[in-house]
Amino acid sequence: MKTTGLSFSISKVSPLDQGVQKLIDELNTFNLSLYPAQYCHLESSEELVRNQASMLGAFWEEQLVGIGAVKQLPGYAEVKRMFVKELYRGKGVAAQILHGLEEIARKQGNVFIRLETGSKHDAALKFYQKSGYYRIRKFGDYPINEVSLLMEKKL
Repeated sequence: MKTTGLSFSISKVSPLDQGVQKLIDELNTFNLSLYPAQYCHLESSEELVRNQASMLGAFWEEQLVGIGAVKQLPGYAEVKRMFVKELYRGKGVAAQILHGLEEIARKQGNVFIRLETGSKHDAALKFYQKSGYYRIRKFGDYPINEVSLLMEKKL
C-alpha cells in the first residue's frame, strides 16, 4: 500500500528497520519523560513482529518522519506505536498514518479499532477525538488507572 499526501508518502515498513527503531526509541524516551515506567506500554519492534502487527511509515522527501502500527487481537484491532517527529506535526502526517491503519484493520474484518494513550498527551487525545475515537473504560490487559486513556472507534 502506498498513498501520497501533500509532500509525504505512507507505505508499509518493517518494525525491524533501523529508521523505524530510531523513531520507536524517540517515542519511548518521550513517554518515559512523562510517565513512570510502570505506566508505559512500550511494545518493542520484536514484539510487533511476533504479534504480526502491520506497520506504516510516513516519508517526507524520503526521510522517515512518522510511524504507526496495528495488530489484530480477538474481536478488534489495536493501534500501537503512533509517533510523528515534532518538526512534522500539524501537517496531516498522523492522520494519514491512522487512516492507513484503520484501512488495514477494516480489511482484516474488524468492526472496532482501539488504542491506549496517556493522560498527559493532550494533543494526541484531541487528535484521536477529532478522528472519531471515543473514551472507553477497559479493554485488553490495560489496568484502570489515572494515566491510561483507552479509546475506540467503530470502523
